[in-house]
Amino acid sequence: MTTYDYRAKNREGVTREGVIEADELREAVKRLQDQNLVIIKIKEKNALPEAESKKGSWREKLAVVLHTPLKAPFIKAKLGNRDLRNLSFHLRSIINAGMPLLVGLHLLEKEAENTLLQKKIAGTARLVENGHSLAHSFGSQEGYFPPFFVNMIEAGESGGALEEVAERLALHYEKQHDLQQKVREATAYPKFILVIIMAVSIFLLAVVLPSFTGIFNSTGVELPLLTRIFITTGNFCASYWQVLAVLAAASFLCYRFWAGTKRGKDCLDSTKLILPVVGNVYRKVICARFCRTLSTMLGCGVNIISSLELSGKTVDNSVFRRNIEGAAMGIVRGQTLLQALSKSGLFPPLVLGMVHVGEQTGNLQEMIGKTADFFETEVDYAMRKMGSILEPFLIVSMALVVGSIVLSIMLPLFQVFSTI
Repeated sequence: MTTYDYRAKNREGVTREGVIEADELREAVKRLQDQNLVIIKIKEKNALPEAESKKGSWREKLAVVLHTPLKAPFIKAKLGNRDLRNLSFHLRSIINAGMPLLVGLHLLEKEAENTLLQKKIAGTARLVENGHSLAHSFGSQEGYFPPFFVNMIEAGESGGALEEVAERLALHYEKQHDLQQKVREATAYPKFILVIIMAVSIFLLAVVLPSFTGIFNSTGVELPLLTRIFITTGNFCASYWQVLAVLAAASFLCYRFWAGTKRGKDCLDSTKLILPVVGNVYRKVICARFCRTLSTMLGCGVNIISSLELSGKTVDNSVFRRNIEGAAMGIVRGQTLLQALSKSGLFPPLVLGMVHVGEQTGNLQEMIGKTADFFETEVDYAMRKMGSILEPFLIVSMALVVGSIVLSIMLPLFQVFSTI
């Protein structure tokens, strides 16, 4: 018989500590689970602490430091939807398998592909080992785990449904990841074409056109207006490229500073909503994200006011966020969700209609979830449609820009050949 020290929580959330004797670890875990206890930590009595057992030589520590990539101190990395999806999925798996929570967290730390995620799971495990709740431990990781994730974990712990919450979180972040990928895939081609246009234009103006300037000057032919414009532009860029580079960098920094202010962000977010074609797609992306988050939180038993407040924080638009926060305050004052959302005038009739049906039938979470499904499908279709429209437009634009520069070179050559 081996003696094990354990720390566990009962159904009421009360932490218990004690010892149990068993032939092996698996038997000890099973006996504790039969007592309806959720194991936080279990280890053989008088075993070395895990932190001490992990100590290595100074050579091993130096190797870790030397192989750690350097990062700019002003750039804060963050966990993406894919990282949070994988974490939620594995968390659900270890709970379903009956594995002790602390053991499962250390296993997740080893399996995580992202170095940042490994560090944050390790920090979470240390706090859990010290007796803190899982939600508190996640929330203490310097804001790397979003409030939505932390509050959902807290709801799962308090309601005794952590496995179900983890499964919902995995599905939620899977949907968010898919939506994010669709947006990136749809915008990748236009970005690529714009870069090509700029690169080819700079090459023609800075390298090709100047090589013909001497020939044109030696012939004495009068250059067409188009050629004179491009030659002047090329010469100006070649002579003052340092000044232009500084101005471009200064303009970019000023824009970033202005965009980071409340007034600048409000102006940009308002403009995004009214842009032709793109504004409509952007609004659908916001509605899909808002409805998916709200549906997930309501499905886990979070009250409607907290659900709205946290759903608003996941929306990357200050205009929508402000109105969602206003809707939460409206519900505090006694309004229905339909009345609170209708005041803003931002949400499409479909969202309001589904909310109305959900409130009337008592299936608000299900109706909002179906609305999220609809908008995610709509975003996919809109992105493909926008891509089919932008693709020929960008190709024609590239042809016009490059063709104009080539034509400015060919026209004087034709004049030279005609005089021979």
